[in-house]
Amino acid sequence: MANVRLESVTKRFDDNVALNELNLEIEDQEFFVLLGHTGAGKTTTLRCIAGLEKLDQGNVYFDNQPMTELDPASRDVAFVFQSHILYPHLTAFENMAFPLRPRKLPEAEVKRRVQDVAEMLHIEHLLQRKPAQLSGGETQRVGLGRAMVRRPRVFLMDEPISNLDAKLRAEMRTEIKWRQKQLGITTLYVTHDQIEAMSMADRVAVLDQGKIMQIGTPMEVYNQPANIFVAGFIGSPSMNLMACRLSESNGEIYGHLIGHLQVALPETIARKETAQEEVWLGIHPENLVIHPQEEKNTIVVEVHNYEALGAETIVDVNLGLDESDQRVMMKCRIPPDQQVRVGQTVWLELQACSIFDRDTGQAIKSV
Repeated sequence: MANVRLESVTKRFDDNVALNELNLEIEDQEFFVLLGHTGAGKTTTLRCIAGLEKLDQGNVYFDNQPMTELDPASRDVAFVFQSHILYPHLTAFENMAFPLRPRKLPEAEVKRRVQDVAEMLHIEHLLQRKPAQLSGGETQRVGLGRAMVRRPRVFLMDEPISNLDAKLRAEMRTEIKWRQKQLGITTLYVTHDQIEAMSMADRVAVLDQGKIMQIGTPMEVYNQPANIFVAGFIGSPSMNLMACRLSESNGEIYGHLIGHLQVALPETIARKETAQEEVWLGIHPENLVIHPQEEKNTIVVEVHNYEALGAETIVDVNLGLDESDQRVMMKCRIPPDQQVRVGQTVWLELQACSIFDRDTGQAIKSV
């Protein structure tokens, strides 16, 4: 197994800077997730670690051993691509066993490893089929299994379950994480899916335009976003972000929204934050409580729409018009047994929030 370290890694494609002095350390046996939009640099990071891309600057280390000048075959990594290419003339069993053949393992050991992984991936009944007889999702699982039968120093996984249906994706998230912990192999997993990142990662790095925006545990990134990019990206729905002016009155901190709404902020907002009067206010949907009548420290809003999702209801509330006569909306997450109707007047209570610098977008406070 291996500790993986990237030191000032830069990769350009013509005039496009895909990775910009990336510094990253993945601990031995860690399940580390790279999360970001398409084009953020996630796959390029994997390819640089694997040796499939030549660095323009920086170094890659496994256990403090420089890998930058080594060819891919010498790095002992297993790369699971988003699109799996199988050998068309071999059965699924032979495709999965293929990386074990050069190691001269006993046939009984080869069969045991393939069967074990096939059962985990629910493809044991497909082992004698050839790729032409497999669906897209089955092909993806065989390709994933081909990497997992090995015992590499590092697993590199590039959205390996993106082509599966929702039910199987949920099963595979659990199975892949369980298998990784069982084998203890350092794993770097790329996804744009926040559910995958939150449910699988020991730690997650949020990337944007080749730069790391934040690294932390899933709950650290969710609850204490480092900047407004992370705040607007993490969560489903993501944080509500609004321009806000802070003020203090009688020892309490207030946020002034769209010119006329005044909302009391949590008591844990320190008084010094009022020195930064113009800020971005970030509020997770679950931190907005809807009351049917006026309560202390609430603001009046109107229910614009709602989505009943079974386990929860997502409510869009209309705060009114801003200075540009644009309607300002916020999303709230409420229990499924709480009833609302479109056009209803309700009162909104803020229970927790984050504050970001208006100019830099960097976090000032999360409470």
